[in-house]
Amino acid sequence: MLKKKKGVKTLVLVSDSVCWKASVTGESKKKLVPVESINIVPDELLEWGASVGAKSVKFLIPSDISLIEMSDLDDDLDDVEIHDAILWESAEREGYEPEQVQLSAVKADALKLGSPAKSWLVSHFKKSLISIYHEACEVNGLSFAGVGSLQQVALSYLSTQSEFSGCAFAELDAVSGFVAVPAKKGKEVVVRQLSSGLPPEDKVMHDAWGQRLARRMNATRDFPVTMLTLNSNLMEIKEHVGEYLPNLQVNLLSIDDYIEKFVHVVESAKSYDMGNVSLADLPPKEKDPRTTATYIGLVMFALVLLALGANWWNLADSVEVYQKRIDMNDELKKARSSAAGKVSSTQKQLSSLRAQHNFLQNNQHFDESLKIVLNFVSSELPEYTRLESLSYDKKGMKLRLVTLWQKEINLFTTELNKQLQKKPLLIVPGNISKEGRAFFYDVDILKK
Repeated sequence: MLKKKKGVKTLVLVSDSVCWKASVTGESKKKLVPVESINIVPDELLEWGASVGAKSVKFLIPSDISLIEMSDLDDDLDDVEIHDAILWESAEREGYEPEQVQLSAVKADALKLGSPAKSWLVSHFKKSLISIYHEACEVNGLSFAGVGSLQQVALSYLSTQSEFSGCAFAELDAVSGFVAVPAKKGKEVVVRQLSSGLPPEDKVMHDAWGQRLARRMNATRDFPVTMLTLNSNLMEIKEHVGEYLPNLQVNLLSIDDYIEKFVHVVESAKSYDMGNVSLADLPPKEKDPRTTATYIGLVMFALVLLALGANWWNLADSVEVYQKRIDMNDELKKARSSAAGKVSSTQKQLSSLRAQHNFLQNNQHFDESLKIVLNFVSSELPEYTRLESLSYDKKGMKLRLVTLWQKEINLFTTELNKQLQKKPLLIVPGNISKEGRAFFYDVDILKK
């Protein structure tokens, strides 16, 4: 654990996506303000922290988490090298650009879940967000000391408490969550995202989200579950889970009852601490090993400038003659540029007229009966779905759709088929392929 200097206070800002909560080491008073955006740090909390003697600021915000095993890491790597190796591996798995994110991590075997020795619970934070926090701290005369994952810290604390021994852990709120299941009976530890929070009022969507939650929570069937909620109503969460997992033993906890414990964990965390709890921070600027050579180069450059200045006085008499030639050359260039512009404009008009002529000469026109397809696709595509491509010929149309929600696209194609019965058109299902989380559908619409 990081040992703090005597008398040095740290301001910890915690966001549960609803409120920013501020706590300062050694101070009993707390402050909170509504969250306008995770990209906006409330100045009043930073000013309050500075007013009670805080020197640095740490942030704790919600994030996605995943378990990364790196069993092939060399034992002689230092923390920074381990951090960079995990960052590149995890960013590629999660679909991030490694150059655009930084990593916070918790050493997984410290969670007492039976994780492999060389594994970490990781979260990614965009460098652009970290830069915003950096700037906000600097404006208020404070030092930025890192940003961590609220879910990571919650799991890090709860999993080490004897009262929760033998439990699986979950977090669920109105947007998303995660589940962590200990290793048991030859099975590996499981950590996965719960991408469904509380579902909407729509019955179809409600069932789809609930069934997905049940599938992802299936690994907890042999364990009692300790579930933390960040900002949702406890009874609403309990009813939602009980509707689709009636036999699940759930102990619901509210973040408000444990926030001080989580703050205590993050107060001792630091950047690049890959053996404990690590916070994300911008990488330090690399020192230039050629600083001395740079200074020597600058001196030589200054000497060259002095020599050039001396020569300039000798060439001053010739400048007027050359300037007149330059002015005449500029006038010729302007005339040529003007003529070239007129030629280019005329060529564009000619190309446009040719294109119109070719279009009018073309006897193939769009089939009126296929307009219903375009109208339906443009107005009825479900959420998380887009039209990837469309082609048309005398036989009909070919659509290529991409979706993250397979069930909704099936409902969409069924309704489209009903609409097509009004016209002499026929749907012929094509190939279905998957790339990452996305499904690609090929649909042929032929004339009968």
